[in-house]
Amino acid sequence: MIVSQAIACAHDMAGTDVSDGGRGENRRGWCHIWRRGQLGGDYYLDDLVVFADDAITCGERTDLTGLARRLGSGRWAVTNPETPPLPDAPSKWESRYGEPLTPQGVLLEVADRIEVLNQRPTAEQRCWDAVPRFLMRLSHSDHPTGTAVSISNCHD
Repeated sequence: MIVSQAIACAHDMAGTDVSDGGRGENRRGWCHIWRRGQLGGDYYLDDLVVFADDAITCGERTDLTGLARRLGSGRWAVTNPETPPLPDAPSKWESRYGEPLTPQGVLLEVADRIEVLNQRPTAEQRCWDAVPRFLMRLSHSDHPTGTAVSISNCHD
């Protein structure tokens, strides 16, 4: 089997270290990423380490902007560009392969990991927190009598 998915953690970055008791120096997450060797050589699997202070390392220190630049240039990749594509399944429903994470997806995962390391809400948590406020606004502005519709009725 050919491994072409670099990010071993599509929904959550693996390996979080909080050994400093929450001060932030050792708060980090990591995942795998494909990195091109010097002078345009072959790609190899390497650790992408994300720190609570927004620093990112993978052989060199950078930040989210630098990560985006490296992914865009092809120096770092979320899948091995040298791996041939998987054959198309007869249908998406019958496919046994996960959807590959895109460079934009990796950037969002890394940004979320930085939020987690700093004990702040992730994008998903902020969206879920916004749902009740949105429903309350809808119930007040759109209900004909102006009375609030119970949010508990929206769970079904």
